[in-house]
Amino acid sequence: MLRLDLLPLVGLIALVAIACIPEKQTGDADLVDLSRRADLVFRGTVLNVGYRNSEPPMVFPHTFVQFQVDEVLKGKDPGPTLTLRFSGGWDGGSEMAFLADHTLFDVGDQDVLFVTNHLGQACPLVECEGGRFRLINGKVHAESGRELGRVGPRFVPGKRRDDLPGVMTDQVGPFELGVVRSPAENESSTGPIYPAGWEQFTTQSFVNRLTNLIERNHSPAELEALPLVASAAHNQPFQVPLPKAVPFESVDPGFTPDPSEES
Repeated sequence: MLRLDLLPLVGLIALVAIACIPEKQTGDADLVDLSRRADLVFRGTVLNVGYRNSEPPMVFPHTFVQFQVDEVLKGKDPGPTLTLRFSGGWDGGSEMAFLADHTLFDVGDQDVLFVTNHLGQACPLVECEGGRFRLINGKVHAESGRELGRVGPRFVPGKRRDDLPGVMTDQVGPFELGVVRSPAENESSTGPIYPAGWEQFTTQSFVNRLTNLIERNHSPAELEALPLVASAAHNQPFQVPLPKAVPFESVDPGFTPDPSEES
């Protein structure tokens, strides 16, 4: 978990160095896997972002993101809006806390989201950031900002676009959060070299591809049996379970340390 003490930083940019986590390449098989594990797949626009701490004994900041539901691709229609709750965010004072694979939303963001029946989970998205596809200027990007493209029927990722709005900065409460890429994550301003015939998915072509995959890989009975994903109530107190203790591994009583390995 990343925890930041930001006391008097209102109005400043807090730069957050994130670990270099290999990006998952997305293809038809990945989209089928995401959709199979999702109770709801929809295209939406962020209307509001709010924050609330869970109640004792586990007090932790949470983010409530209200989406306008623009199009349902899989699952029962939740209505015109849907609010999802994410573990992590602003505590209403001087601190923020996030989980390692968190994703942040800003008002106006447009996304395709793969949602689980989410209220008991730290992140309501399948694979969290892996279950979010950004729709920016009519084109499709992974959560990291990487272009999602194809050559014919084959998925071919493009360049990670750090210049796009919302990829490198996010508003969290009164703070503007910026991302600092690690050296291993930095990419050449010229690469990658796009193969002949490469084209980036548009919002409509991606939705069409995804809709087709869902129809081919889910029976009508499976779709009918899906639960309704309900909105999280931002104005209601809530509790989350305490983290489970992980027992230490037992040590063999007959184990003798190697003196050569001692400092």
